[in-house]
Amino acid sequence: MTEHCEHYGCNDNGLPPALNSLLQSRCAPDEQGLRAIQVAILSSLSESGRLPASNIIDDIAADSGKTGYEILSALHDHDYIRMDKHRNIIAAYPFSIRPTRHRVELQSGVAVFAMCAIDALGIPPMVHSDATMHSRTESGDEICIIFHQQRVSWDPPETVVFVGTASHTGAAADVCCEYVNFFVSRTIADSWVQAHPEITGTILDQQRAVQLGATVFGMLLQ
Repeated sequence: MTEHCEHYGCNDNGLPPALNSLLQSRCAPDEQGLRAIQVAILSSLSESGRLPASNIIDDIAADSGKTGYEILSALHDHDYIRMDKHRNIIAAYPFSIRPTRHRVELQSGVAVFAMCAIDALGIPPMVHSDATMHSRTESGDEICIIFHQQRVSWDPPETVVFVGTASHTGAAADVCCEYVNFFVSRTIADSWVQAHPEITGTILDQQRAVQLGATVFGMLLQ
């Protein structure tokens, strides 16, 4: 594997304000049991790769005088999780319950899917774990990124991340996640951007992409 390593760092994520608003505020508020349920979901996924049992969610919700479904609905309405029409959880940022092109293998052996490239980069700092992630670009190219002892190795070494959105309103899963992807080079990313003028976004280098993932998701389990 060809390696290009970067330390975490860089406070300027270089994103347009509209994209910042879509990617920030992933920590649910403490009131009405929202934060407790969010932490339970994220903890279960990071520890086992599975959602917590419904009775566990109901027990936590009862402490706030709510049902589990009431709190899950509120988390969905405020875009901390996504549920389908059958009331099943299909995403809890940064995790996707359904397979995506972004797969993250934690040091513990647990394997999870991420909603997008930035979500994938945010999982290792969120769970304080080394990790290996494999992603597939739209053209079928394979990306491998290794987090090891606060260093990040990229293969191919010229990989960049495009962060974009089709709209400035709506759930991130609907308007943003599809357009947050790895590209094997800035040249290829530039070509994709030129071919999709309807998508608003920016290309991030590796350092900024890693920092953005840590900024958005790093504190969710604190």
